[in-house]
Amino acid sequence: MEEIEKYLTENIHLEPEYFDALLKIDQTDYVYLMYSYYNIRLQNYVPAIDLLKKVPENTSQKSLLLMVEGLIEIYYNNNQSSISLLYKSADVDQKNKWVRLELFYVLQQSEPHLAWGYLEEALKIDQNFNEAIYERVKYYDTLSNCSEIISEIMRMPQSYVDAEILNTLAYAFYNCFQVDNALKILDGSLAKKETPGAYHLLGAINIEKDELDAAITYFDKALELDANQPDTLVAKGWVLFDLGRLDEAKQIFFSLLKNEHFQELYNQVIQFCFKIKDLQQALFFINESKIKNSTNYMNQGYSIVYHSLKNDSNLNVLVREYKSNYSDTEYGWLKDIINEYS
Repeated sequence: MEEIEKYLTENIHLEPEYFDALLKIDQTDYVYLMYSYYNIRLQNYVPAIDLLKKVPENTSQKSLLLMVEGLIEIYYNNNQSSISLLYKSADVDQKNKWVRLELFYVLQQSEPHLAWGYLEEALKIDQNFNEAIYERVKYYDTLSNCSEIISEIMRMPQSYVDAEILNTLAYAFYNCFQVDNALKILDGSLAKKETPGAYHLLGAINIEKDELDAAITYFDKALELDANQPDTLVAKGWVLFDLGRLDEAKQIFFSLLKNEHFQELYNQVIQFCFKIKDLQQALFFINESKIKNSTNYMNQGYSIVYHSLKNDSNLNVLVREYKSNYSDTEYGWLKDIINEYS
C-alpha cells in the first residue's frame, strides 16, 4: 500500500504497466480500487468500472470503495449522489487524502470555502502531497507570493514536475526579479514540451531587454501553439505599436473582441485608440463595453478621459459625479489615466 501511495504521489505521469505488473502478484481490493481510481483520473471509465466490479461491498477498503463509486457517479451525471458518496468516504477514513483532494475538485466552484478546507485536510495528512501542493500554489498571487511559489515547487520531486509546473516556477522567478533563474527554468520547460506560456514569458523578458523583434518572434511561437491567447495578443500588439507598425497593431487590437468581451480587453483596446488618437473608435468601444459588462468604474473612467480629450466643458461635473459614485482608490485611478492620456 505504501509503495502505491508513493508512486501516485510522486509521479505526474502514471503508467498503466505499473498496475498491470502489480496485479500479477497482488490481486487485493486495494490494488483494484487504486487502479480503478487511476483510470478515472484519465477518464477511462469503462476499465474503471470493470475493476470496481472485482471488489466486494464488504471490503475492508470501504473508504476507497465509496470514493471510486462516488467518482463513477459523476460519469453518469449523478452529481448529488457522487458528492454524498465522497462525503461518506471522507467520514469513514480520516486519513484518506485522495478523497479530500477529489472533494476539493468537486466543490471548488459551488462551495469554495468548503473545498479549501478539504484541500488543507489533505495537506495535513501528507505535507508532501504534490498534487494538493500545486493546487494551492495555483491560487497564490503570482506577484506578492512569488517566493512562496518558488519554495513550494522547488521541494517537489523531479518525477512530478512537468512543463506546466516549470512554467509556473519560471513566472515566480521572473516576478521575484530573478530573470536568469527564470530563463534556466524555461529551458527545462521547453525541453519537456513546447507551451504557449513558456514562449509568452520569453517574449516578456525580451521586451525588458529591449529586444522587441525577438519578443515578437516568441509571441508568434506562442500563438502558433494556441491562437486564442488574449494576453499574448495584447503584448504583441503593444510591441508592434512601439515599433511603429500601427496597421498590424490595429489589426490585433480590433480583433481582440471578436470572441471575448472581458472589461480588461476593452481597456487595452480603448487605451490603444487613445494612443493613436482615434477618439471616435475609442468612444465606440467604451459604449460597447458598457453594454457587454454594464457601467463600471473602468469604462466610466475611460468615458471621462474621452470627454477630457474632447475638451468638454462639462468635464468637472462628470469628475465630481464619478468621485461620489466610486471609491477613493477608483477615483485615484481615474486621475492617473486622465494625466496619462490628456
